[in-house]
Amino acid sequence: MLRAAIGWWRSLSWLSADPTAGLERRPAPPDRTRALTHDQIAALFELKAGLREKTLWRLLYESCARAEEILSLDIGDLVADNKRGRVISKGGAIERVHWQSGTAQLLPRLLKGRTRGSLFLTDRRAPARAPRLDVCPVTGQARLS
Repeated sequence: MLRAAIGWWRSLSWLSADPTAGLERRPAPPDRTRALTHDQIAALFELKAGLREKTLWRLLYESCARAEEILSLDIGDLVADNKRGRVISKGGAIERVHWQSGTAQLLPRLLKGRTRGSLFLTDRRAPARAPRLDVCPVTGQARLS
């Protein structure tokens, strides 16, 4: 983006030379992160945490979906009997995420009888400026982001 700006400035004669000439992009360091072991995952699920967090962690793990996709889920997107839900992927395509029994056991407790609105909600009421679609019509809480 900087090089494009410099090219435009040079075309307007604001610059006579390219100040970035000779600069090279540094290579990104190799990714040395590793997946968590089975014992680490088990320890994560045994942590003392709230129901919302446990459900989110379990759903992320079991579905292998991106956090943005899971946080955008609405209750109407769920097909709980089939352990799946409809999400919009990064490219805008509609896709299905699937989960296992761990998430299936936590979801009814998280929903507490709610039949519409965002799946994951904040602990507080939504601010007045929050988009209407990100506010639960039942509780008035905002979508977790």
